[in-house]
Amino acid sequence: MESFEKKLKEYAELLIRVGLHIEKGMELMVYAPVDTADFARMCVSAAYDAGAKEVTVIWSDDYVTRERFLRAEREVFDSVPAWRQELMNGKARAGVPHLFIEATDPMNLADAAPERLLANAQASGRDLEEFRRLETTSFFPWCIASVPTESWAKKVFPDSTPAQAVDRLWEAIFRTVRV
Repeated sequence: MESFEKKLKEYAELLIRVGLHIEKGMELMVYAPVDTADFARMCVSAAYDAGAKEVTVIWSDDYVTRERFLRAEREVFDSVPAWRQELMNGKARAGVPHLFIEATDPMNLADAAPERLLANAQASGRDLEEFRRLETTSFFPWCIASVPTESWAKKVFPDSTPAQAVDRLWEAIFRTVRV
């Protein structure tokens, strides 16, 4: 277990120091599912160890996201909330690095109405156009990191138990990023 924790810490430091090149006085935005809290915290610590001035974490949750897509009023999918537009577009304009920790259940929105998914994607494309433009032109540093979820791991390694599948997916990630 100790070597696993060491690999996690090395992965977090790799993302912060190499992937994003965080230096003294920089800000950092981290977007992470609540299921990855321990790893996200390692990234926060690594950023502060690298000299970050401030680290802001925006949490997401598969359950809450699913409930929103299944039960929220239809019109909420027609625009990105103003606070999120200002946060993401503003931080992008300021050149603040972004770390996206991806760890969602690939089937989480399987039952969501396609028109809701489409409306949400269209609103995001329109309301966060500035963010996407600055992201794709590398105006600010950004990095995507993967953290296994049980559901994702079972999709990749269906012949394994859930715990074995997660372990195998972690090993694949560590091998891929050379940790």
